[in-house]
Amino acid sequence: MIPNGFRYDYCTSFNLLKPFATARRHKTVDIFRPWNFNLQTYLFAGYHSCSNENPKPEEQETHQGTSCIGEHVSLLCKDGQLQGALDRWFVMDRQGISTDCKTYSRLLQGCITKRALAQGNRVHAHIMQTGFEWSIIVYNNLLNMYAKCGSLRVARQLFEKMHEHDMISWNALISGYAHHGLYEEALEQFFKMQIEDMRPDQFTFASILSTCANMGDLEKGQQVHGCVIKSGWESQIFVGNALVDMYGYAQIGNGEEAVKLFCQMQRMGFKIGHFTLGSILKVCASIPMPEQGKLVHAYIIKSGHESNVLMISAILDMYAKCGRMDYSQQLFDEVPQQGEVLWNSLITGYAQNGHGEKTLKYFFQMLWAGLKANHFTFGSVLKASSSIANPEHGKQIHSFIVKTGFESDILVGSAIVDMYAKCGVAEDARTMFYKMPERNVVTWNTIIAGSCQAVDAEEALNYFCDMQQSGMKPNHFTLSSVLRACTSIVSLDYGRQVHVHIIKNSSDIDEFVGSSLVDMYAKCGAIDDASKWFEKMPKCDIVSWNTMVAGYAQNGRGEEASRLFHEVLMSGIKPDQSTFTSILSVSASIAALDQGKQVHAYAIKVGFETWVVVGNALVDMYAKCGSIAEACNVFEEMPERDTISWTALISGYAQHGRGKEALQLFEQMQHKGYKPNDITFVAVLSACSHVGLLDEGWHYFNSMTKDHGIAPRVDHYACVVDLLGRAGFLDEAENFIKKMKLKADAVMWRALLSACKIHGNVDIGQRAAEHILELEPHDASTYILLSNMYSLAGKWDDATRIRNMMKIEGVKKEPGLSWIEVSNTVHSFAVRDRSHPQTVSIYAKLERLLKQMKEAGYVPETNCAMYGMDYE
Repeated sequence: MIPNGFRYDYCTSFNLLKPFATARRHKTVDIFRPWNFNLQTYLFAGYHSCSNENPKPEEQETHQGTSCIGEHVSLLCKDGQLQGALDRWFVMDRQGISTDCKTYSRLLQGCITKRALAQGNRVHAHIMQTGFEWSIIVYNNLLNMYAKCGSLRVARQLFEKMHEHDMISWNALISGYAHHGLYEEALEQFFKMQIEDMRPDQFTFASILSTCANMGDLEKGQQVHGCVIKSGWESQIFVGNALVDMYGYAQIGNGEEAVKLFCQMQRMGFKIGHFTLGSILKVCASIPMPEQGKLVHAYIIKSGHESNVLMISAILDMYAKCGRMDYSQQLFDEVPQQGEVLWNSLITGYAQNGHGEKTLKYFFQMLWAGLKANHFTFGSVLKASSSIANPEHGKQIHSFIVKTGFESDILVGSAIVDMYAKCGVAEDARTMFYKMPERNVVTWNTIIAGSCQAVDAEEALNYFCDMQQSGMKPNHFTLSSVLRACTSIVSLDYGRQVHVHIIKNSSDIDEFVGSSLVDMYAKCGAIDDASKWFEKMPKCDIVSWNTMVAGYAQNGRGEEASRLFHEVLMSGIKPDQSTFTSILSVSASIAALDQGKQVHAYAIKVGFETWVVVGNALVDMYAKCGSIAEACNVFEEMPERDTISWTALISGYAQHGRGKEALQLFEQMQHKGYKPNDITFVAVLSACSHVGLLDEGWHYFNSMTKDHGIAPRVDHYACVVDLLGRAGFLDEAENFIKKMKLKADAVMWRALLSACKIHGNVDIGQRAAEHILELEPHDASTYILLSNMYSLAGKWDDATRIRNMMKIEGVKKEPGLSWIEVSNTVHSFAVRDRSHPQTVSIYAKLERLLKQMKEAGYVPETNCAMYGMDYE
């Protein structure tokens, strides 16, 4: 019929289907696609009739209907057509045909596959409304659906209401907690199930070992390993693989040993399975060790495992996590048939390495190839949209997610919130957050962190309060984000409240939260509190040490920062690039050139001098320590530079009064294709100001907006005021301040006041001082500048009036500090300081120097002396 061009209708199809259905010829009926609903029902009724030879007449109709819907729903769910399955189910339900245990289970499994929480809720509601008889199979599927979809609070409530629990119940809850990062809860349920005399199986142990690996908790992992040995599951492949993962992840330092063991097994002729190979690849990815990973890759090819899609995906993932996307791309291109698994691995790899454009490119190519995206794909693509800060791309992908039914997936929903937050579309992030049917701790963390990134710290704190009121327990990521919010608004009171909350609600504080606490106290100016908490931390990693070193540096405690850096080295902890940048900034701030050189030597020894951020810090340190030649040498030897590198050297030239060299370097920077940023222009304008290049300064100020699209900030306006003031154009400088779009700050008016002192313009100087004192009424430097200006102009009564105002307002001039580095030790001195152990010798030397100066004819300048003032 078909070869002759006959076009069959549904009446013909019914008659044709009957013998095939009776004979159970499943494949033959494919020629009749597309089927309508009646054809499908008839076909499944035929299948059913073959398996029930003599049904009772009164049961035949109901039994056939129930079986048909079950088989039909199963087929649609397996084909990924969840909505179609639900539609068919609703039609049969309206016809009064009851739903059996198998059908409920198949529907729930379809919801799990699609991560369709909203649809799963509807199935659950139907179960409750129809009074379906208790079935542990159905309730285990319900439990698994809620756990897999991230609705862990509901999963826990359902688990507690169940009449009985079997191994599947416990495993569903534990794996749900583990999969969504609630590791403490997973461990709690693991130990609880044993208290209730339920012995863990291989799947339980695999989940809980993965939990210990992700926590990096070797001690707990070893305890679980003991339970594995005691239970006899150690030789089971899933458990053995999880043990390899756990020891590799929890002890990253043993990664090289793991690879050595792998090589030894090769030499001894052991046959290594793909599970072990997968674990070794994960270890190579986590450290990372791309060269060792290539050895494993070579063994996989040699042993014939390269045809395994999952193994190819693991290799591709390893190269991606090692930053070698070129290898990942080459491997992907060489595979003849690239399925969804490989496409997802490639897309995820590009997203992880910050290649947003390529991530989106391969995502669309995947769709054009006819492959389906899943929640992992969408997570990576949304991350890519965030990295390129393109909300339009993100909105298009969001629309596509809605069409494919993944919006209700809690992981995808969280990724959408994160994308909008990072793209600066806070309102859309908020709308999506409240639209989500269920929220877990990851969702709350996303919106809190997003508010911090949008510089809306108060909103972040409000979300934190809402999270607590909802009953959701914050984890260490939540607490770290909230502390960062307190830091951004410099709110020590809020920070202390969060600290109290942590102490009350956490049994222990890990290094992650501990470092955030130290950072909060340091950046809020409570450096002593930061130091106390740092000393109390039971365990410190390199991040904790870096935070404390940076805290001392930010608070002007260079000596303590240097001491702490030496403690890091003595403790055996390997410093990272952040350690070097922090201690080099300390050396720069106190002009400790010898110390900076020693840090430089150590950076070369451990191989960090080639890192761009370390090179930038070295350029800055040498420039601020007065060695501009060394700064140039470091800059020239850097194998790679960025905009910050050029800016650091331009700023160094400006500080040393070499304005023309600074401007030449700026032009060279642009010629080589580097784009200047707002900080670069601060350095350029400062260079023009220091050497009086007025025309050039105006040119670069105007080019910021015109040629580079950079809106001037207060810093740039202050540089122009300083430029005009130094050149003597005081009226123009004052008018420039009055006409600028931004509100002038004290720094800008202070620059004008300093210029007025130099040029003796009392009238403008007085107006500038008034503006400063309105903004900073207790700023001692303003009183001193104004008094000195009056003194230079011979207005002694006005100078005396200013000094008296200082006394009335309780304003005191801070004592000046100076320091000198001798034998790798920085010695600091204040005015009238007698605390140094060599005070007697120092003052005796000063007396001799003063005597020699007088004998040489030196006469001190006393026009600006503030008589009667302390510390003058």
